[in-house]
Amino acid sequence: MDYEPLSHRIPIHFLRAKGYFDPCLGKFFMIVVRLARGGSKKRPFYHFHVADKREPRDGKYIERLGFFNPLARGGEEEMRLDTDRLTYWLGQGAKMSDRVKSLAKRQKRKVHGQESTGGEAA
Repeated sequence: MDYEPLSHRIPIHFLRAKGYFDPCLGKFFMIVVRLARGGSKKRPFYHFHVADKREPRDGKYIERLGFFNPLARGGEEEMRLDTDRLTYWLGQGAKMSDRVKSLAKRQKRKVHGQESTGGEAA
């Protein structure tokens, strides 16, 4: 008997609600947006990664969305996050970690604060 693959009978909108379905590979991935640690001992530096949930924290990733430097001093940039790509991946069914949620919220407030003041420091 020939069996039809299950993925042909499951509607694509159902798969996207639960994660990310790659039609080229024909695979279903649970996608997360999380922080991957870099830097040296006692000097953390993080990258925002879109990754398969099964991969290790600092392992293989699909896309890098930006960075977060918790030890930024003076004129150094503390955080950069590509919110357009973040919105795209959330639309594909990705889930954000708790820390990424709080940092994205902070970035959104920072961007809206600069727009309301005309981009000048008050």
